[in-house]
Amino acid sequence: AEEGVSVWNSAGTWEEKDVSKWAVDSFTACLSGISLDFSCGRVECGDLKLNESSASVVKVRGKRRNLFDFNCTVPFEAEIDGESVKGKANFADIAPDCDGEYECQIEWDETPGNAVRMKANKYIRDGKLKEEVESRVGAWVESFKAKYS
Repeated sequence: AEEGVSVWNSAGTWEEKDVSKWAVDSFTACLSGISLDFSCGRVECGDLKLNESSASVVKVRGKRRNLFDFNCTVPFEAEIDGESVKGKANFADIAPDCDGEYECQIEWDETPGNAVRMKANKYIRDGKLKEEVESRVGAWVESFKAKYS
């Protein structure tokens, strides 16, 4: 039988291997230690918390697909215009069908004033932090493909 295909599945119709353990460990490491400066401040992120996670390598009719689905929270502390704020950046859907763009929602420990909140939305939710997470996830996807190609 072809490599990666079970003897019982000589037609290669469907094979699936759960790689969640590797994915969770490597994904968590990939998104750890984020620290960014922006024009009106800085953001430091804590340890990533995975709320839900799964990853598998699927072979369907001879074609390999690397599937993953993560729901994660990135706690952060930020200094914006001299004001210290804390919160969590929630990424509810990190999956291949998102095309590398992941929606981010901010949950505040204590809601800041409107001006600071608007800048946080600009630089954290919609800007630098979101872009950094997307970049790091993109690098992780490449390592996933390389490991299980």
